[in-house]
Parts: sequence; structure tokens; C-alpha cells
Amino acid sequence: MSQPKLTILGVYRPVISAETWKQQWEVTAEDEFTREHFDKLVLIEAIVEGLSAPFEMDKFGQMAIDHPDEPERMMVGYDEGLLTPDGESLVQREMD
Repeated sequence: MSQPKLTILGVYRPVISAETWKQQWEVTAEDEFTREHFDKLVLIEAIVEGLSAPFEMDKFGQMAIDHPDEPERMMVGYDEGLLTPDGESLVQREMD
């Protein structure tokens, strides 16, 4: 059996709408913290091939540069969407 393969197609900075900014500001209650939140946010577009089990996105992350030995601070994906191979529609997922 071949190993799973992850190919990164691109990394993008998303356009943040006024509504999304407002929703995050309601969490942070400060312009500076809200700006810092979005300054680190990127959209990663990738293809995962050769899986024999579901891809667990919560296991896919990056250690924080300023806290490399603290797994609880790992930057992980959220609000992800899985697309069908044609890239046009969302894959329906079972919720735990």
C-alpha cells in the first residue's frame, strides 16, 4: 500500500469582510487583538491522496514559533471544507 500524499496547491490571505471582522471583534473586544488574529490567518488549498482512513484535520497543524514545545498552542485548521475531486462541491462529513 502506498503512503498518503499531501500536495499544497497554494496559501492565501483571505479577504475579511466587515461582518467577519465585527464577529471577531466581539470576541476580542479590541482592534489590536482582532487585527493580530487576522494577520496570522491563511487559507491553505491542498490535495490529499492515497488515504485508507478519513483525514483528521485536527492532527494537521503547525507549532507556534514562539511556543515550539507547547502542543496546546499548535495552530490548527478550523472552519475547514472538504471538496470533491472536481473542486466544486463540499463533501458531506459525519459528525462525531
